[in-house]
Amino acid sequence: MSTHGLLAEALLLFLVLFLPGYLSQPDAASAATVDTVRAMLQSVLLGVPQVLLILHLLSLQPEVPLEHFGLYRPRPRDALRTAGAVVGALALAAPVVAAMALVPALRELGSTGYRWGLRSAWELPLALAFGLTAGYREELYFRAYLLGRFEQAGVPRAAGVAAATALFALGHLYEGVLGVAFAFVMGLYFSVVYLRSRSLHVPAVAHGLLNAALLALNLVLPGLPGAG
Repeated sequence: MSTHGLLAEALLLFLVLFLPGYLSQPDAASAATVDTVRAMLQSVLLGVPQVLLILHLLSLQPEVPLEHFGLYRPRPRDALRTAGAVVGALALAAPVVAAMALVPALRELGSTGYRWGLRSAWELPLALAFGLTAGYREELYFRAYLLGRFEQAGVPRAAGVAAATALFALGHLYEGVLGVAFAFVMGLYFSVVYLRSRSLHVPAVAHGLLNAALLALNLVLPGLPGAG
């Protein structure tokens, strides 16, 4: 496939899979009308076929091994790398959590956007499924797929990471300024994790567990960014 073809495919996938969600992002005013359980279920049911579609498109180019996109069967060493990635992600999130708990101005800033939230601990299993589905969907496209396609097209790595991370962060506009900034930082972090491990599973599982952890924390500290 030509360079233009590679970039056109990436753009079309973004327009089909992500742009509709970007254009219909809820705001703080409409947050009360959002059924979180229904939204999480919808995300899981839509996310799985979207992941399968990207995998199918990648399989149509047998001359490019799937390993180029970090698509390996899980390996024993991935478990240790994933554990380290989770610890790193939580370490990055911890200052935000602490600052929002201690600084009223940040809590107020955090309230300007929509936040995913759980009503009870009974929703935690669904939150885990939601977090992992979102983790695989977003890491597959914004890290493994986009960075792999950018490499094929000859885009410098730094530029590719910046572009993929910016697109990823824009998907969190509904969470307000704090949510976008947090998503950008986490996008850069997961890009580094992916490029170092070259395995989709490491950043995807770490991303999913971070989502689930933030949702769980929202039960006691409402308003956290990044849980979705």
